[in-house]
Amino acid sequence: MAAPGGAPARPAAAGHPLVVYLPADREELLRRLDERNRREDANALTVTPEALDDFFARFDPPAVDEEVVVYTGDLDTLVRALTEARRS
Repeated sequence: MAAPGGAPARPAAAGHPLVVYLPADREELLRRLDERNRREDANALTVTPEALDDFFARFDPPAVDEEVVVYTGDLDTLVRALTEARRS
């Protein structure tokens, strides 16, 4: 099958989405936001504590029946989980 303009069509890319959940409590996120909000570079989007509270009020952590990798602070375990997910 040809793509528009007569070019050969490329096969569809295969992939499998995977969510990596990085749990953090509100106090830790506030600490990180305070640090980031002091920066003045292009990635320093200011987020207020009120905006964080709004997000927290609407956020549901992944459920046990969802396909998700939870990062617990152990990098080796995370890498193993990602490697295993890639193989499946």
